[in-house]
Amino acid sequence: MLRNKIVNIILSFIFIISLFRYYNAKNTDLSNENLSVTLLMVLCAFCVFGFRKEKYDILKGNYLKPSLIFFVGFVLVHFFEYLAYVIGVHEHIKGVEFVNSSIINEASICSLSSLLMLLLGYNLFNCKSKSVYHKNLMMKYFGLSKILDFLLMLSVILFYIYTDDYYFRGGYGEILNGEGLPLISEITQKVIHACQLGYCVDKAFTMGNGASLKKYVFSYSAIYYISMLFYFILVLMSGDRGPILYIGIIYVVPYYIINKKKLNLLTCIVGLIFAATTISLLGTVREMSGDLSLTKIVEAQQYRKSNLDGENLLFANTSELSNVVRAYHVLYYYADSIGVFYGLGLINQLLGIIPGLRYFLYPLLGIDDSVINSSILSTQLLNSDHGMGSTCLGDIYINLGFFGSMFFSIIFGAVLRKVDVSLYEIGHLSNTFLSLFCLSVLSFAIYIGRATYFVPLGLSFYAWIITWGSLKLKTIFFRK
Repeated sequence: MLRNKIVNIILSFIFIISLFRYYNAKNTDLSNENLSVTLLMVLCAFCVFGFRKEKYDILKGNYLKPSLIFFVGFVLVHFFEYLAYVIGVHEHIKGVEFVNSSIINEASICSLSSLLMLLLGYNLFNCKSKSVYHKNLMMKYFGLSKILDFLLMLSVILFYIYTDDYYFRGGYGEILNGEGLPLISEITQKVIHACQLGYCVDKAFTMGNGASLKKYVFSYSAIYYISMLFYFILVLMSGDRGPILYIGIIYVVPYYIINKKKLNLLTCIVGLIFAATTISLLGTVREMSGDLSLTKIVEAQQYRKSNLDGENLLFANTSELSNVVRAYHVLYYYADSIGVFYGLGLINQLLGIIPGLRYFLYPLLGIDDSVINSSILSTQLLNSDHGMGSTCLGDIYINLGFFGSMFFSIIFGAVLRKVDVSLYEIGHLSNTFLSLFCLSVLSFAIYIGRATYFVPLGLSFYAWIITWGSLKLKTIFFRK
């Protein structure tokens, strides 16, 4: 398409300009003007990208797309703190005291360059839908949910039994930043999330011709709702917020996929505001002492209201993501001052895809993977007693440097395009892993920006093993 070629040319031109700016910005004083130009180019990039022509009807005007949610998270993490500083909402950029401020200009342009490569990768990849419909595929997944019900219930029970009681009394942060959860607790929690993806695939195949909201809600068993309610309460009591978001997204998404239903802009905005406010509120609850209770939630809301009086609500409610830019800065500064990991951190993450492999292999080989873990490194560099996280770009940059990050970004942009196109066809895909991967990317899309690009891959592998094993068991116990 001519329009898309023009978009690619303009994005490439902006990237070339950014490349010159990147090298000219090295070792320059933190500049409001420099950051303003970078932010303006971010806006221009999205305006140009919005001019592209979408050939798939289901994606036109549809705001339930993994790529869109990812780009929102990426911008919040890598640019929102700069915006707050430029317009005067914040007097200082968070965490700037931990680095030489002369790297901020170039770090911001590096983020811009990565964003441009992501957009280019998305638009360059001419993905074709390869969905097929075969009655045997639907029959293959018939009865899968019965196996998943049992596995889900067992996992929730084991998660509760093997997890320290203090974790469920608001000790989530202290335990994770200390010795961490026991291996069984970690595995069972991943199995719970993986089962959720398995349910999605089951619904997509067995209800692929469409279903009313009532029919969809009642298609889940009582065991499912009891198990998930119990797990939801446990997570809420611990102070962890991520699983609540993942559970909500993965429960809602199959309804849209089954009915080929589009998410409009208004519903998307309302959903994002509700999610941001809820996550921010739960963050305040977690910081307060005492067990979880309705009174504590009310007190947290009153505390937030008093503290947010006079504050800019947009930046206050997105601070959980935007504050992570300080982790990006220290990782960027470390890579430029000390050196990169030469991809060892990425290899470590890939090995982590196989459940439990690193727990048994690394002690035998005498390997300490903490030295190549970007999240652990950022926590040390920020001199914090709790995990400060990482960012997807910071993690890639400290492993591969600038040009390696650009190459990786264009590849991930192509992956996002494949996921967008395949998501609404998972009920017709013969590749089970691709179906699960698309759902995993969607569930983690807002989180990837403040974590690593490999987060969805591990969950996909867990879900694939569980789905494959469940289908094998189904052929034994649930033959028609």
